[in-house]
Amino acid sequence: MLIAGIVVALRIQNGRRGKMAFVTLDDGDAQAEVVVFNETFDAARSLLREDQLVIVEAKITPRMGEGGEMQGMRVSAEAVFDLPTLRKRHARVLRLACNGGADAKRLYELLAPFRPGILPIVVEYRNHGVAGELELPDEWRVNPDETLIAQLAEWLAPENVRVVY
Repeated sequence: MLIAGIVVALRIQNGRRGKMAFVTLDDGDAQAEVVVFNETFDAARSLLREDQLVIVEAKITPRMGEGGEMQGMRVSAEAVFDLPTLRKRHARVLRLACNGGADAKRLYELLAPFRPGILPIVVEYRNHGVAGELELPDEWRVNPDETLIAQLAEWLAPENVRVVY
């Protein structure tokens, strides 16, 4: 399961198997505490700081009390990513919504520096009651780079550029 949020609190302590962190993430609707154990903590140390957006690949298990009663759920991090790393690992498709004002030459110019890549592109076209989708050929695949996403969002508007996971 993937969980995303801004780090709003971080507490580090020494455990039986080394350092571990208790990270509180806020997604704008709710907060969740995530336990990050030693090996994962070492790999993600540079990402785990307040006001940082992180995405956690998590495992959720029941938390049991002394008498065997369930006391809630424990969220444990198996991996921690920043957004660029997540896009490279988990993005499935880049969806671009265009209308009659979109320019194929401009699209080519924006995509060219990021080709060849791994991420397929689907263009959604809507204009004057006509709509359709076109998956671009494999040679149009791009690397899901932050600069590319920003340039496409500036050209097409942010709501018309979606990375699908």
